[in-house]
Amino acid sequence: MKKLGPAGMKWLKIIHILLASMFFGGIMSSLALHFAVNMTAYEETFSFYQHAVIISDHTIRIGAVGTLLIGFIYGILTK
Repeated sequence: MKKLGPAGMKWLKIIHILLASMFFGGIMSSLALHFAVNMTAYEETFSFYQHAVIISDHTIRIGAVGTLLIGFIYGILTK
């Protein structure tokens, strides 16, 4: 199988860093939201849950799966 050249490696690293940052940023924002919520108020707790699900579905999941796929591409297309 053909291996990636220097330009391909550069783009692969850029995509990997962006996806890993997205994953880590989603975890940190979810953690910050968790510490800021008042669990005794129903509306605030419900809002926290909705926002945590949105962060998980759109940020953490995409970052994690993308980072995993980029890792497989690294393993297959590089030396």
